[in-house]
Amino acid sequence: MGSQIGDPSLVALAEQGSGTVLMAQGRLPEALAAYRRAYDAAHKMGDQLNAAYDLLDAAEVYWRLGRYREAQQALGDAGPNPSRAVAALDDATRAEMALSQRDFRAAMDFSRRVLGQHNLDGDLTVAAKSTLGAAEIATGARKDGLAALSESVEVGEKSGSALLVASARLAYAEALLAAGEAQRARDTALAVQQWFGGAGNPEAEWRAWLVVSGAQKALGETEKSRESAQKAAQVLAALGQKWDSDSYKTYLDRPDIQDRDKQLAKLAAAR
Repeated sequence: MGSQIGDPSLVALAEQGSGTVLMAQGRLPEALAAYRRAYDAAHKMGDQLNAAYDLLDAAEVYWRLGRYREAQQALGDAGPNPSRAVAALDDATRAEMALSQRDFRAAMDFSRRVLGQHNLDGDLTVAAKSTLGAAEIATGARKDGLAALSESVEVGEKSGSALLVASARLAYAEALLAAGEAQRARDTALAVQQWFGGAGNPEAEWRAWLVVSGAQKALGETEKSRESAQKAAQVLAALGQKWDSDSYKTYLDRPDIQDRDKQLAKLAAAR
């Protein structure tokens, strides 16, 4: 509507909303395009606050696609901002990106900076606690990591956002599996898989199937584990059909996705 009548404020609002919906569906290349259009409109109006948010949203999609250099560029373009909310979002994005790159120390440092802010909103609290917990578990602090991830789920549930809850629970399921709590990991991941499958988000769904498979393997359910691994592989392959080839390639090149892909190959071949 806004693009049809040429009103930049309506264009910016519509494209921001479109980007959010596309992100929830795992349609990352399309979400990136929407956020870039939102930024162009906000920049045209001289709306520095929303332009900064749009750049940070774009940075999140860039790193999720494995395009780390462009993510860093977008973060740099957003620049320092007097808004504490913008600064917290910047740190949360850097924390998640560092976790993806397996830089666990940086992931923890940025996450703690976010959590040190007053009056933090639910989305940022969930993101920071999830990232902190995952990084702590990766560095051996399993008790602290599980506590942080459990808290992220609680915050997500209070928010009333189904997407936020599902995202927090997926991270928690991965942590439970890493901590050796296979049954809880399996049950949590199965519920998450159903939600993301229903929402049409294959990017998250295949990762949920991977946790299900790993948990089933740990529980001695070898055949079920292999079947779940095959489902994960099928959903991941379907993702490649939905995205352009370049986006799919850079996504698969992410260090954390490479780690998961190796796990998937072992589980699919297990006997």
